[in-house]
Amino acid sequence: MPYIYKFEALERADDFEDRFFAAGCDDATISFQKGVIILEFARSARSFARAVVSTLESVLQSGATPIHVEPDYLISLSDIAARTGLSRSAISLYAKGKRGKDFP
Repeated sequence: MPYIYKFEALERADDFEDRFFAAGCDDATISFQKGVIILEFARSARSFARAVVSTLESVLQSGATPIHVEPDYLISLSDIAARTGLSRSAISLYAKGKRGKDFP
């Protein structure tokens, strides 16, 4: 299952897209926000920790300098179901407050 990570980099090279791609960031979407390059990854891995390490290795290999790392907190009920091994309908019941107390 893909996870999404955001990496901000201070890099300003003219060929930064090519450098990220060549370094293994071909699963990243690149954008600019507030004068900073943002890489948003959809990377599959055995674990969350391995996915973070793998993306950091790729970013560093490109020559960029990460200044902030954060997970994407906006996920769907289907994402929660896949991560927990429960059915989407069970998660939907939790989200509606029809199953379990104090479900977020």
